[in-house]
Amino acid sequence: MLIAPTVFQAPPKRPSHDLNYFQNYEKALRRGAARPASHHIWREEERWVNNYTKRLWLIDAGYLFNAQKSVGRDYQFDYMKLRQKLEESGPLWRAYYFSATPDATTDAQDNFHSWLRSAGPRGPKIITKLYQLKQVDADRAYCADCSTKVNLSCPNGHFHSLRNYQQKGVDVGIATLALTHQERYDALVLSTGDGDFLDMVEFLSETGKRIELLVFREGVSTDLQARADVVHWIDDFADDVKRGFSGPVRACEDDVAVYTYPRPKG
Repeated sequence: MLIAPTVFQAPPKRPSHDLNYFQNYEKALRRGAARPASHHIWREEERWVNNYTKRLWLIDAGYLFNAQKSVGRDYQFDYMKLRQKLEESGPLWRAYYFSATPDATTDAQDNFHSWLRSAGPRGPKIITKLYQLKQVDADRAYCADCSTKVNLSCPNGHFHSLRNYQQKGVDVGIATLALTHQERYDALVLSTGDGDFLDMVEFLSETGKRIELLVFREGVSTDLQARADVVHWIDDFADDVKRGFSGPVRACEDDVAVYTYPRPKG
């Protein structure tokens, strides 16, 4: 016996005060309910939902900094242009920038972070959350061909101490903020490729949150891609958000340039 799909009927007139109706409407569509027969009604309601949905944008700066090189070796994007592009699909409630920095930051880094926090028209109005870079010994590495660990040495001196930088706290900070504020937003926009966020994404999705990715095609966990309601591929509008070098702040190097971000899992 065939069972007809559930249809979530759109109202003949939009009740402008009833935000809960349209939030439930969007959730029903994500659960598989059929769209209304009238396509123009659906498009009108979809635009209204996008305009009144509170979206939280969380940025893994290390991922974006490294992934942008997949567009071109000298390519760099502009955070203000990227925010403006994202807001074409709906307004943002808040945006957070997560990164790890050395103990002693440079003037260029301080200026860059100050510019990120600045409201328009000067800056993109992004809250910065900065964590400490941790130094770890880098005297050994894993050889995939030999399936064993091998010793590393500096060609300029056998007894030189080798160090590497690791960012600590960024992943935990992103997950903590997303879960702490879950009652204050309707959609989560993630700029990260790390599959370690899968459990968080699944939990928020099950509670009815809309999941969006704003990422480059390079280095994004397929598990995250599969669970996202929408994926905004920056590669598709890379020229629109390309960074110009007309000012000292936008031309400065990002703080994440000092370490190599690990490839995403999943």
